[in-house]
Order: sequence, then C-alpha cells, then structure tokens
Amino acid sequence: MKKEDIELYDRSIRLWGKDTQMKISQTTVLVVNLTPSSTELCKDLLLSGISLLIADKELVSIENVKGNFFLCEQDLNKSRCDVLKEKLQKMNTLITVSSIDMKAIDDISVPIACVDISTLQREEVEHFDEIFTKKGIIAYYIDNYFAQGFFYN
Repeated sequence: MKKEDIELYDRSIRLWGKDTQMKISQTTVLVVNLTPSSTELCKDLLLSGISLLIADKELVSIENVKGNFFLCEQDLNKSRCDVLKEKLQKMNTLITVSSIDMKAIDDISVPIACVDISTLQREEVEHFDEIFTKKGIIAYYIDNYFAQGFFYN
C-alpha cells in the first residue's frame, strides 16, 4: 500500500489489517438507480476504499434535490448519474467512480451489485436479477418505504 492509502485508511487498517484493506481497495461495486439511499451507500463504500460503477437513467428533479444531500438546485435537469459521479469522486480521489449506461449492465462483470428498486418497474428488477444470477454476481436490493429502508439479497 502507498503511504497516502495508509494515512487515509488508518482506522480501517487498525481494525482489520493491511491485507484486508488491500482486498477492499481492489473491489468494485455496481450501484444501480441513484436514490438518496443508494447514494448514501455509495458514500460509505467509497470512503472505505471500494471503487464504484454507477448507473442511473434519470435527470435530477426537484424531489431529488429535496431528498439527497449531494444534489442542489444547480443540478436540476442534469443527468443524475453524471452529477453524482463527479461529486462522489471528489470525496475519495484514491478510488475510481465510473458510470455506465443502464443498457450496458447486461455486459458488465463485477463481483457485487446493489440495486435500489424503490423507483424501478418490476420487469426491470426481474431483468437485473436474471442477469446477476446468470453471471454469479452477488446482488443486494435496497427499498424504501416512507422513513424505513430495507436491504436484502
């Protein structure tokens, strides 16, 4: 590990050791549908050293601005994926935040995927589940119901 990695991840290294932190830093997680819950997950993953591959098809709306700390009114009508990619990357420049088109998810190969299903159609969720199952990708699903959130696989 480089000196800057050791300084940034000092607490994590003390908790689970250098070898584990190196494995964590070599992991990429796909996050689909960037709602407030999944964006918060992205923040937590990247601060621990995990690289992100994000996908979202929506533009930033006023509802997004009201519920997502990362978004502001200047982001309205811009690609939610592009805006959040830029803002998330600034939080940890030692990892990579990449984005892909939602249609390209069929072709990806990552070990873990997290999908926020709260605003997706049932057919989309079933499609993702089928792809991830065929490829052996560990998939976790996030859902929200008012002030409660659910995380399951």
